[in-house]
Amino acid sequence: MENIQQILKKERYNENQIYLYKVDDYWFAYERSAFYMFSICCVDAIFKIRDPKEENAMLIAVMKKGVDGIDNPHFSVFEKSDNSLIINCSTTCKGFQHWKDRFIPLVNDMDSVNTKNEYYQYANYNYQN
Repeated sequence: MENIQQILKKERYNENQIYLYKVDDYWFAYERSAFYMFSICCVDAIFKIRDPKEENAMLIAVMKKGVDGIDNPHFSVFEKSDNSLIINCSTTCKGFQHWKDRFIPLVNDMDSVNTKNEYYQYANYNYQN
């Protein structure tokens, strides 16, 4: 997987693609990719991590199955590897910042986050709230 700073830089001006990254058996989408994935498809969990050093927050969407088996006319696979997937999204939604701001941070320290455990710890919280 790419460095998180590279991912966030790519997401800053992302207008029409969904970048997915595989870690173990889970697919992760960050920031705008998470928003687009949430808007046109089903995700298993969404959570927000805040970096107290920079007062920035990052949204992450988690999918157990990725996009395999999802028949959605709004996206097509552009590039695929074993650990990453780029999807062209023909329908993009506005309102990313509003969507991001409405989430309460579940993790307050990015350095303490272990990607494999993120899903286990926070998925049930998101379904219930």
